[in-house]
Amino acid sequence: LGARKSSGAESQLVCIGGATPVPDWPSYLASPASIPDACLNGSNSAPTLFAAQRPNVTTFAPDFGAPRSWRASLGVQRRLFGRYTGSLDASYALGTNLYGVTDMNLNATPQFQLANEGNRPVFVSPSAIVPSTGAVQSLNSRVAPQFGSVYNVFSGLRSDTRQLVAALNGFNSLGMAVSLSYTFSMSRDQSSFSGGSAAQGFGSPTTGGDPNAVQWARSDLERRHTVVGTATWPITASWELTGVLRFTSGQPYTPRVAGDINGDGARNDRAFIFDPKTTSDTGLANGMGRLMAGAPARIRDCLTAQVGRIADRNSCTAGWYPSLNLQVNYRPDHFGLKRNLMISGALSNPLAGLDLLVHGSNNLQGWGQPNRVDQNLLYVTGFDPVANQFRYQVNERFGDQRAATSTVVLQPFQVSVTFRYTVGPDRQREMLLAAQRIARGGRDGTGAPGDLSGMVRRYAPNVFSQLIQLKDSLALTSDQVARLSSMSDSLLVKVDTVASHLQERMKKLGNNPDPAAAMAALRPVLAEAQDLGAKSIVRARLVLTTEQWAKVPERIKTPRQIFGPGGGRPPRP
Repeated sequence: LGARKSSGAESQLVCIGGATPVPDWPSYLASPASIPDACLNGSNSAPTLFAAQRPNVTTFAPDFGAPRSWRASLGVQRRLFGRYTGSLDASYALGTNLYGVTDMNLNATPQFQLANEGNRPVFVSPSAIVPSTGAVQSLNSRVAPQFGSVYNVFSGLRSDTRQLVAALNGFNSLGMAVSLSYTFSMSRDQSSFSGGSAAQGFGSPTTGGDPNAVQWARSDLERRHTVVGTATWPITASWELTGVLRFTSGQPYTPRVAGDINGDGARNDRAFIFDPKTTSDTGLANGMGRLMAGAPARIRDCLTAQVGRIADRNSCTAGWYPSLNLQVNYRPDHFGLKRNLMISGALSNPLAGLDLLVHGSNNLQGWGQPNRVDQNLLYVTGFDPVANQFRYQVNERFGDQRAATSTVVLQPFQVSVTFRYTVGPDRQREMLLAAQRIARGGRDGTGAPGDLSGMVRRYAPNVFSQLIQLKDSLALTSDQVARLSSMSDSLLVKVDTVASHLQERMKKLGNNPDPAAAMAALRPVLAEAQDLGAKSIVRARLVLTTEQWAKVPERIKTPRQIFGPGGGRPPRP
């Protein structure tokens, strides 16, 4: 193989595969006419199979089409501890018609097997492998030697994904909005190839034998566990702090051989896990022994579980990694701004900045970075044509995230400052200011807390008095009316108590409170009112018979303020 590199008036011929002898540069300088214009045709010491390049071809199957998916989900949600809401969601997705690639020009009959690697098939002859380096010439495995790989892209593969999400969110006594979720996911597929070149798709599912044979395995995209916590804390009327902390289990990966050893033309061969106790190659045995003794438990367990056989696809898992993002919002009330201006300072991935500060640029530990690991377990160093087996060197940094840190683009630590100014009237703020004025002295002649009790009644409507008004159509007994009247009087007292709590919160908001910050501070009280309303409906249902409750209008049984815009049902008594 040859190519000519040109730069201005200078030109350099590059030959691959040893098709030319080592150049005699002094003689070339003395006699420019002796510089070769083409690579040799293989008649020299290089094998003829290195002498020419063959074009690759990509074809598409007649039934090739777009991927499809079938999805199903089921969820349940329930209020817990008054201020919190818990939810559990399960989902299932079946992917069909997914992309796959086969090489139609690969000779399906192996030319020999690697006995020391579980009889791994090799599709080239031993003479097509360079003994000194172990380099394989894949043209020897072609059905039609005038072509390289003939990729056939089809869309008949599948995937199977199952997910369970448990979440808890609400507000604590400080008005801090908090949420915590855990996601468990299991995903299997026949190939994680989603597009790009056909060659990439052919190498996507790693192989231990025939690369055209489709197998089910753990998906490249699976992240088995994810924990996410968020908190928004309105420290004062002007200051607000938000943080998002995420812990994610690492990506699955496959122990690989750095090279093509089965001769299919793709660097997608899974490594054979040699037993350091029985391997005759001393260097290989020592390397595997040191790796298994010094590697983290997750790497050691993955390898020891597969000793004596070719590793499974995505059988190893990288370690957990955290990510953190912080944001501080400041809404000043000075200089007539009336909190229309919001200044936000965001820290994106501060863990990466802390890693750089503590360890320096030459010893990064990968804090705040996805665990991109070194998947190469074995490097090919040669081939023994007598024993028909490859010689390997063990990568003793296999699975180490730090080994890949210097070769990938890292997620940086960033600091940003943004300014946002609200122009024009703000209806939410006007309503909030009106309610705040009432809370600071707008009481009526009886000393009641003004319209704030009306705000509470929207979340805790008096279902008892509404039922009494329908006593004739519901055929209520006198005993039922008496019980509902007593419950109504008790509810009015509780509504006034919650309204007084709301009034105290309103007074502490300061001048010109921001609606978002104010709502975060008021939510615990509003949640208290909402819980009061939900319990009232449960108590009223216990008073009525099943037949009577069935006649109650839906607007009374499921008021929107309590159960949200979508309605819903009150908790069971």
